[in-house]
Amino acid sequence: PGLIQFGPDGIPISELAGHAAATHPIVLAARERVAVTEGSRRQAGFRPNPQLEIDVSTARVFDSQDEGERSIGVAQTFELGGKRKRRVEVADAGVEAARAEAADTERRLRGEIVAACIEAVSAHRELTMLDQQLAAQREFLRLTRARAREGEIPPLEADLAQVELARMEAQRSLAQARFDRHLADLERLLPAGMLPVKLQDRITAGELLVSDSDLRDRALTERPDLLAARLRAQQANAQVRLASALAKPDLIGSVRYARDIQTFEDFPVAGRIFRDRDNVLAFGISIPLPFRDRNQGNIQAAVAVERASRQDALVVTAEVTRDVAAAYASFRAAGKARNILRRDVVEPSQKNLGVIREAYRLGQLRLLDVLNEQRRTFDLELTLTQTERELGLAAGALETAVGRRLGLLP
Repeated sequence: PGLIQFGPDGIPISELAGHAAATHPIVLAARERVAVTEGSRRQAGFRPNPQLEIDVSTARVFDSQDEGERSIGVAQTFELGGKRKRRVEVADAGVEAARAEAADTERRLRGEIVAACIEAVSAHRELTMLDQQLAAQREFLRLTRARAREGEIPPLEADLAQVELARMEAQRSLAQARFDRHLADLERLLPAGMLPVKLQDRITAGELLVSDSDLRDRALTERPDLLAARLRAQQANAQVRLASALAKPDLIGSVRYARDIQTFEDFPVAGRIFRDRDNVLAFGISIPLPFRDRNQGNIQAAVAVERASRQDALVVTAEVTRDVAAAYASFRAAGKARNILRRDVVEPSQKNLGVIREAYRLGQLRLLDVLNEQRRTFDLELTLTQTERELGLAAGALETAVGRRLGLLP
């Protein structure tokens, strides 16, 4: 048995796709990138660390007496211009944007898995229909040959039935190749931990009870790639403010304690050396003078990034609108076609085929009439299956375009 099987008691497509996307390594990696931005956000909130300074000077290396200075001090940088606040604003927007991008990765992957599931189920359904038709055609060929041997019908009719069987076998071979390809695509998309799995073997799509304008409004509000684009624009705006804040100099305050030792050898009292020890406490302030570098280049770059980010958000907004409109139109058209085919085409054609087969059995029609009607009925059933496939794909595309589940797929 393969890694993916199909049956009426299998997992519904929507449930399988949601679980697979939530546990896929690609999505897990995107969530780890959120943790990276959260770490950056934490770091952005810290104030500068104080700096400990220790100095020791001595004259012993020059064969002098024990003269020198020993000092210890602490310096602290005080950020001016709201730099810390601006860093936090940039980091906050980065965290939210990363979360939206992770959600968008999951949205896109779920859409791909839904489409792959629908393709595989549709190919499996077509293969099952061909197997059923082949079994019926083989039985029909057996009966036709028996009637030809009894002289009830000409041998040509048995030859026609044999040709039709060969045509269907060739069609099945192509359908098997399509099924294998779609099955491989689905296995590639599913996390290894989910395999093997049994998938529901029917494609069903519910009714859509909201208008396209409502869906468009939802997408413009909730779709994560658009949220990410808007947050990136906000982050770029915060980056401009940060660059402007960095143009303002910081203040460095310091306090230092020093002990100064001096030696006097030529003192009036012969034979004695005197040392003078002084304790000094000093305070200082240091302010850089931004005469040349006022962070002009970084400000210019940040402004350009902000403009580009806003344009990107406009592009994504237009893309969201187009995606929803296209998916909505496809879903409506496919749903209408499915209802017409099922009610007005396939069901009457199946009844007609039963009548024609009975008439042929009674000798009232030619075999060619049966084969033609049988082929036409099967082609209509296959068209219905393909239409259900298109409807399922449109339903999945509409949910992907809106950015949320709409209950269209079970």
